[in-house]
Amino acid sequence: MMDSWGRPVTSMRIAVTQRCNLACFYCHSEGELPSIEEMTVGQIEALARVASSLGIKKAKITGGEPLLRQDIGDIVAALSPWMDEVSMTTNGTLLEIKAKKLADAGLNRV
Repeated sequence: MMDSWGRPVTSMRIAVTQRCNLACFYCHSEGELPSIEEMTVGQIEALARVASSLGIKKAKITGGEPLLRQDIGDIVAALSPWMDEVSMTTNGTLLEIKAKKLADAGLNRV
């Protein structure tokens, strides 16, 4: 898969939630409509499987705050078999209590 400049597309971002546990002044969520619906682990795994077949090798988990998902370890574990690298953006407030399980599930970078 190529972008409009002919470069190979090898990475993707997956926003797993819009929820956040902070109210930072610089985070506006402009253009986003509030939603209570979130992709399931199965849907995320299916997305990773298809993306992998198209040459995607890296997935970045984003949000909102991804660590608010109770199943975030399952999400990482579902992505790991299909991606060479799984990373995550986070505000870090919940990282200390979840870091070991995330690393064990296959998270490569934060």
